[in-house]
Amino acid sequence: MSCEDNGESGDVCVTIAPRARVRRRRCIIGHVPQHFEEFYRANLRFVVGARMKRLQVAQLYASWAAENERPSMNLRQVKRAIVNIGHGAIESNGMYYLDLGLAKSFPDVPDNYPTPRLPAEARVAHISDRLDALITELSALRADVVAKIENKITELSSIRAHVTKTCPAQPQTEGRRR
Repeated sequence: MSCEDNGESGDVCVTIAPRARVRRRRCIIGHVPQHFEEFYRANLRFVVGARMKRLQVAQLYASWAAENERPSMNLRQVKRAIVNIGHGAIESNGMYYLDLGLAKSFPDVPDNYPTPRLPAEARVAHISDRLDALITELSALRADVVAKIENKITELSSIRAHVTKTCPAQPQTEGRRR
């Protein structure tokens, strides 16, 4: 199935593979310039089975960059950014990027820019920071619970003293006598 550029919609060619297979989770594997990330978030989506022509992506970026006064990128730089985001490239009657579609062609797909891959040390540091924050939060929660329990104990003690004062204990008799 293919969508051709008919001149009316301004849509670029997007081909959906008939048997789109699920690919592994994507993550950024290299440097992607901030301005290209903005372009990707505004105009492109990760769609399994979709394909876009390499030259058309570069032309789309060039027009976007000119409109938004962003730095231009040549074809090689655009390819490096797209591949670093996690899209493959294939040569099949032209060069295509895999699993890439226009946002306007897939309006039901939200912004799905991948998360950056963190090195193991960064993940450990991030987890350590999160654990420290959780420990601090749990300590504060524990102190709050202990204070509330102590207040309830004090309240119950005062109620007990009041009840003992107003209602003296009556001696209990052993068994019933007739």
